[in-house]
Amino acid sequence: MHVAKPGSVYQLEAGARPDGSVAVVANTGSKLQSQRLLPGLSVSAGGGFARVTDDGFPVAGATLKGGGKTLKTNAAGRASLAGLKKRTALSVTAAGYAATSFRTP
Repeated sequence: MHVAKPGSVYQLEAGARPDGSVAVVANTGSKLQSQRLLPGLSVSAGGGFARVTDDGFPVAGATLKGGGKTLKTNAAGRASLAGLKKRTALSVTAAGYAATSFRTP
């Protein structure tokens, strides 16, 4: 992940949070700026299914939206892509994660 720096940064501190995010504080010399970075989602698709993971582990309850449909992943992080056309763009969201997108194969 890349985050634009706010000009010159003289000190940078980061700390992992229990929810998987990272809290970052940058000292620009005149003020402190903070940002919370969320973990990302990975999506693989094939065989009529999409699988949503975080560092290889399934993400249950992720929402996939596109092609006029809203899908949810099961406990294994899988959602059926049945009824969606090839190359349909889908956005993927889950609480506590940065959103991502993909196209059906």
